[in-house]
Amino acid sequence: MCGGMKYRHTDPETGEITARTVYFPRPQALIPIIDEGAESLVQWGRRETDPDFHSFDVPHNGWARLESIEKEYWQRFEPAQVLIPALEFCEKPEGFERSVWYPAMRANTYLKGLKLIQHDKTFVYVVTHPPTEIFRDIDRVPVIVNADFEIQDSLECAFEEAITKKPKRSKPTTQLGLFDNL
Repeated sequence: MCGGMKYRHTDPETGEITARTVYFPRPQALIPIIDEGAESLVQWGRRETDPDFHSFDVPHNGWARLESIEKEYWQRFEPAQVLIPALEFCEKPEGFERSVWYPAMRANTYLKGLKLIQHDKTFVYVVTHPPTEIFRDIDRVPVIVNADFEIQDSLECAFEEAITKKPKRSKPTTQLGLFDNL
């Protein structure tokens, strides 16, 4: 489905660019969206652990199945499609103990999001669809689009490239934690 993501955040006041990691289970998790050319941080879906959970009646999850959008389930919320500028996403495949980070997104591709506004609060849901054979251990994968919301296959291409590349021999390195706790 997409249990977490990494993204770049530009501070609107200082212009400083930082890398951030966010996981859906965290209460009131914020992710970036691009809506009508403007980027902002909004709450990723809704969960029962959110302090204001009982104040809203939008779906309490973080995902919108593409099939349910096509069947107009979401129309009652007056949704708008938005772009989510994620760098990577993670999921915990069946049978795995830990989450797996999937390859970096290609340039000019985004996760497709569905924006809902209720009582002046904005929520975004990651749009998902059934996986192809490459992602057979995952129930759902995010829909990848370009800036015109045209569906792209870049995620599969990037994944295929990552699994077919021969590993480079190099000294072991310590991860610097660039994406942690920002």
